[in-house]
Amino acid sequence: MIIWCPTISPVMLFSNEVGAPKALALARQIAGLLHEPFVPLLCDVTNPDEGSREVLATRLTEAEIIIDASASVAVSRYLADMPDSGARRLCTFFNPAGTSVVLLVESADRSITLRDLEAQYHHLLVTESLLATHLQTEHEGVRYSGSCRALTNRIPATRAALLSAVAARGINDCLKSEDALVLIWSVSEDGEVRLIKRAGAAVHRITCDLWCITYDDGLLNNLATLRQGRLPNETGGVLLGIADMSRKSIHIAHAMPEPEDSHGTRVGFERGIIGLLDQVNHAVERSMYQLRYVGEWHSHPNFSSAMPSTIDIAQLAWLGG
Repeated sequence: MIIWCPTISPVMLFSNEVGAPKALALARQIAGLLHEPFVPLLCDVTNPDEGSREVLATRLTEAEIIIDASASVAVSRYLADMPDSGARRLCTFFNPAGTSVVLLVESADRSITLRDLEAQYHHLLVTESLLATHLQTEHEGVRYSGSCRALTNRIPATRAALLSAVAARGINDCLKSEDALVLIWSVSEDGEVRLIKRAGAAVHRITCDLWCITYDDGLLNNLATLRQGRLPNETGGVLLGIADMSRKSIHIAHAMPEPEDSHGTRVGFERGIIGLLDQVNHAVERSMYQLRYVGEWHSHPNFSSAMPSTIDIAQLAWLGG
């Protein structure tokens, strides 16, 4: 088991550990609890120094489970893409307000990775009403580094301990199953813990030149529902997703319904614009700017091919130009 730069710890740090690397502090705590040596490796996972590179590669290769508690999107994606280890990977982090803890668990066969679960987590944020303010804070957050999730807040130690204990229990329980999971525990003002749990949806990948386009069964079901609601006419809308330019990767996470001024018939569809920009901006803000516009979708009527029509191809060529 490997824990990277933990921001979530099952125990409180002592005063002499304030300001020290958290990996070192946690290693000391684990060693004390287990009464056996636990040697930390202090390095940048995504760019280890010369003295750490070989040791890090060995530990990653030999690991059975990798737990990312760094609250860093870059680290999570790096671990998800790492090809030299068959270890199952998990990611856990607090939301900025410190009212929730999130746990993303890959499937045991790694057919659903942390990257895929990141997209499914953000889809949940823009569709689940109970999570409308999940990534918001009442007060100005404290930005402690340049990473996307590096926005934190001062929270009571009792709440941090409660959420950490819940996450630790969740990790233990999830590892008993081979399924991929997205879990979000939230604590109310009176201390009640509420769990939102979703099974990881099977993913599909398409390679286009050097790019990898990924979508999941949840998106397909969403599209099917939107299409069914407008039959026999065509319908369509905007697609939101996560685009990683450095990895040439796009995860399509969410399909929006047609704007109210759209016009669909049995033989064509024209997407409207009323309210669309506000809806896209709201979803983007709700995901803390992880989601973005990635394209368009539209349906075809029953008994018609799902392949692009000549009109579709002409429009795609025009947009691409």
